[in-house]
Amino acid sequence: MNKDKIKLYFFLILGGIGLALVGLGGVMFIEIDNMKGYLTVIGGFLITISYIEYLERRAGISK
Repeated sequence: MNKDKIKLYFFLILGGIGLALVGLGGVMFIEIDNMKGYLTVIGGFLITISYIEYLERRAGISK
């Protein structure tokens, strides 16, 4: 596989993990109301933001 495909799959997996962490952390935070759920949501949100930035660069959208 070439480098672009590997990078694409890496960020695709990263985006999926980020969304899963946001969902899991949200459920944990609502049910238990603890700090671990809050940190999971923040971590997942940051990972998802990096995936969205990658997609924007790929599409040619600049800030």
